[in-house]
Amino acid sequence: MGIAATGPSLPDLQCTKDLSPEADGNHWVEVAFKPFSIEYFSYDNSIFSQHGSGGGWEVRCGTEGVELVWSTESGHNEFFHISDSNLEEGQWYHVAVAFQASSSELTLFVNGESTTKIIDGTFKKCDRLPLLGRNAEWSDRNFSGQVAFPPAATTLPVSGEGLKTYVAELATKRLISLKEWDRSRIRLTSEIVPENVDPVQACKEEFGEGTRLLDFNDLLWMKEEDVETLKNDLGIIQDTTYNVTYKGERTYSENSYEENSDGRLYNFNRHDETAPTNWLVHSSHAGLTLGSWKGAYGK
Repeated sequence: MGIAATGPSLPDLQCTKDLSPEADGNHWVEVAFKPFSIEYFSYDNSIFSQHGSGGGWEVRCGTEGVELVWSTESGHNEFFHISDSNLEEGQWYHVAVAFQASSSELTLFVNGESTTKIIDGTFKKCDRLPLLGRNAEWSDRNFSGQVAFPPAATTLPVSGEGLKTYVAELATKRLISLKEWDRSRIRLTSEIVPENVDPVQACKEEFGEGTRLLDFNDLLWMKEEDVETLKNDLGIIQDTTYNVTYKGERTYSENSYEENSDGRLYNFNRHDETAPTNWLVHSSHAGLTLGSWKGAYGK
């Protein structure tokens, strides 16, 4: 699956293929998304859209779940798939939309679970091409996060009773792959970065341009079991310092220590139980403690 970042300040990601269903034909759309923030109104979180004032379809999300908009000649059909819990920022979700013309069944799948509605009326097409992360007509309706998408296709892969089993297995496969991709992007420098060397530059020299320092929020968005896997995969051990940013900042400057007036540098350590009492703890997650210290060095 291709993966792209989306948001208000990012350029349009337009499909070159019309994904509208043909009249009285089957339909299939698949996408995965990871929200970084969720606006209150679902129409402000447009994930995959070929929708406008004239009709069309759209996958979007709100604070309670995923919403599908499906237009017919008689008007909009909108419904939610409500998760067991609200959508979480920083987590991947797999979505599939299937329309089976023979039974007029429109099914929305979220992480393999489904909601089905009988559609009364012919689908009403939108005259625009689909966009990822933005409504096809209203450009101020954006999704802030990441969107993963397979090659654009509208052919229903399986019909009838086998569809639910197929999508459940597909969702599991996609989500495992996306979590592995997330972890694979986090790497450690082969050596400790000295105190007088910029860790960002050290990462770029070892891993290439486009590399950035890990932000501790990247870890906070991960489930504890995924962080445990990451610690084992990377060999994150105790008594070693790891350079990070926090909320985009490298330096913690809100301190009153005159000798640290230049600011303390964010870093984390592994503490499987509790952090030492002399630590200034900014955050913690899954046995990793975010602290700060002037002159910190590490991987």
